[in-house]
Amino acid sequence: DDSFVLLTEQPRMAVPMFNMVEIPAGMLDGKGEFAGTAAREIHEETGLVIDSSELIELTPLDEPQGLFPSVGACDERVHFFACEKTVTDEQLDQLRGKLSGLRDDGELITLRLVRMCDLWQQTHDMKATTAMYLWDRWVHKQCQ
Repeated sequence: DDSFVLLTEQPRMAVPMFNMVEIPAGMLDGKGEFAGTAAREIHEETGLVIDSSELIELTPLDEPQGLFPSVGACDERVHFFACEKTVTDEQLDQLRGKLSGLRDDGELITLRLVRMCDLWQQTHDMKATTAMYLWDRWVHKQCQ
């Protein structure tokens, strides 16, 4: 399988880890547009320009409020999106280890490419493993 996931590696002091590997993520803007926020965060954290219309909503449609990662502690909710692109080996090489993020906002991000089949072993990020599961369900649903 030649499918890769583009991840960010950055310090997360709350954990504490100086090289937490995770999927791009961010806080919802005041407009409440989940897809628009996801596209903006992908650009800010990876440098890739993705139109929100290219994003595939992976959050189950019967869960319009999103998924709640820690219902006993907070009211945070999460929506998951994916974007599938075909790129050349040269384009992949340009992404590997690229420094990224909004430096003025203190983001010290290094991009990391991981084979999709290895993702679950390469991160402690619950969002990444959930996204991988939802992507797998979406792909298999398309094949039925």
